[in-house]
Amino acid sequence: MSLLSIKCHLPEKRLTTLFIRLIFKQCLYNDNDNDMKKRSLTKSTCKNIHKFASSKNDSTVIVESGLEFDACFHFEFSNNVKFFESQPLGFEYYYLNKWRRYTPDFLVHFTDNTKRYFEVKPLNKTLSPEFQSKFNAIQRQSNEIQLELITEPVIRKLPLIQNLKLLHKYSELEPNTMIMEKIRWLKPGEKVSIMHISRTLCMELYTIIPHILKLVGMHQFNIEMSKPFSGESKIWRLL
Repeated sequence: MSLLSIKCHLPEKRLTTLFIRLIFKQCLYNDNDNDMKKRSLTKSTCKNIHKFASSKNDSTVIVESGLEFDACFHFEFSNNVKFFESQPLGFEYYYLNKWRRYTPDFLVHFTDNTKRYFEVKPLNKTLSPEFQSKFNAIQRQSNEIQLELITEPVIRKLPLIQNLKLLHKYSELEPNTMIMEKIRWLKPGEKVSIMHISRTLCMELYTIIPHILKLVGMHQFNIEMSKPFSGESKIWRLL
């Protein structure tokens, strides 16, 4: 609601008081972000806590839904993401004549030193006019940090999410140093299939695939992500 529409319905004295409060709220937001406390997810505050073990963050990321948990896989293995945090310090926004508090699901720090908030929602919860109006109000108040909405068709796109989960599974692998060094014989940028490496090294696929995925998770190699991982998957060594 604009100040012009407020003026049509409120006496001048009350309008002045409201205007001063609006200005004060904005100054308070700009000058002291510490009024918003960071949310702490515990079993008492959320029934569906999920814990994501992040090597990138060197910590456990606690989230409050399975969809947020799946979003972590994307952040974890994106070459553009430096680190990410769940339930970061939030901010206030003005909606339906009232100041409200909002906490993004994630704050992602990118390698180019930019930041972005992410709100994670099932698609069916984002289609109503009420949600869209409220989310637009939140976006307007997010100031310098852009707020982006992501839904499950993006997060759970197949086979990408399955591949990311396999990378995460083998990121904890205790590797065989000899096997790792043999795989590293590939020239940077040279694309070969996993099957080709298996035959060249005279090793079974079930032995070599976990080590290849370990190297991909360490960002030393890249792999085709648009198809399910198999012996035909092409990998290449990064520079």
